[in-house]
Amino acid sequence: MNRVVLMYHAIVGDSHHLDSIPQEDHPYAVDTTRLADHLALFSDYKVLITFDDGDAGWYLEALPILEKFSVKALFFVTPRLIGTPGYCDWEGLSALSAAGHEIGAHGLTHQFLPDLDEVTCRNELVESKSIIERRLNTKVRSMSFPGGRYGRRELRLAQAAGYEVCYTSVPGRVQGNEFCRPRVAVRADSSVLWLARVVSGDRPLWVKMKLSYLIKRIVKSVLGNRGYHELYRFFRG
Repeated sequence: MNRVVLMYHAIVGDSHHLDSIPQEDHPYAVDTTRLADHLALFSDYKVLITFDDGDAGWYLEALPILEKFSVKALFFVTPRLIGTPGYCDWEGLSALSAAGHEIGAHGLTHQFLPDLDEVTCRNELVESKSIIERRLNTKVRSMSFPGGRYGRRELRLAQAAGYEVCYTSVPGRVQGNEFCRPRVAVRADSSVLWLARVVSGDRPLWVKMKLSYLIKRIVKSVLGNRGYHELYRFFRG
């Protein structure tokens, strides 16, 4: 297996407006027209579509488009955010699951796992999985790391919690059946041309993406996860 895993967040349209999500998340809020254009492109490539956080637009906006293109996706949800303003409720998630989409975990409270002590980190992984399985009567086999933050400890604890696959925010292609898998983030301004270059393996673009990730990683190591996030919120908010 050699394919690209794409990471979406909020989906906005007539029923779920951009102003219903936090300002800092706007750069990753994809509108329905652009999502449809993306899905039309993916029919020619080996691509897995994933969504993070639990945005209400998944059910209100994305589900009909996914159905139109016969695409099944993987949705990572944070149980403590479910039912809060701007996020999916359990009924919406149940509809996604019933339609054949996979539901995975994204932490219990969306805290950055490396910043937590081991007991709290383990609880984030175990409880999120347990709650989703109980509420949706489905097996949770996958998780994605909140904010893309993880390390060896988080991988070890995730495996111990019973997850079969973990997804990151590190750009790369899935080469086999590895436990920890890379993804490429899709932004609000990600064009069909840009995505075509991504999924076709355009080398200069991939080098640029990996270099950008490396620079961000260095900045995070200097500022810490919280410091980096506050800096991001300052420039985006």
